[in-house]
Amino acid sequence: IGSQAELVNLLKALGIKTTQSSISRDLQELVIRRVNGRYVLKPWREVGAGDFEGLLGLIQGVNAAGPYMVIINTSPYAGRMVAEAIDNESWPEVAGTLPGDSKIFLATRSQEAQHALFDRFRVYLKRSGPPGVDHIEELYEKEGAEGAEEEREEG
Repeated sequence: IGSQAELVNLLKALGIKTTQSSISRDLQELVIRRVNGRYVLKPWREVGAGDFEGLLGLIQGVNAAGPYMVIINTSPYAGRMVAEAIDNESWPEVAGTLPGDSKIFLATRSQEAQHALFDRFRVYLKRSGPPGVDHIEELYEKEGAEGAEEEREEG
């Protein structure tokens, strides 16, 4: 949705009568912001500087895709910014990133590097995760996190 007028029209098509001014108030109350021409939800964490830790609030999920690939889901249109922050960190585990609008494909140098990267994410997210969350399993899809954990225990 690119404009409040577009949202009013979409709601009207669903049989919901509203006005642009009430939409504006509702968006403000829900902390929905317009970013690059699109409305997005507020990150779960305050977004600060362009370094990785400053952008943690834009990460919505992380999971393994095989032994050398990690998929990072971000808030809409945040993929490139988060990937650039990861690239700027120059982590030895990361062979490269391929960002999309809200998804990042991240290649690791080895399976061990993938495990080390997940450990790195755990440290960052445990330290500054969403309010009330003192571990990050909620951000990892079950298959990716459990599979990585089981492989590490076996190895």
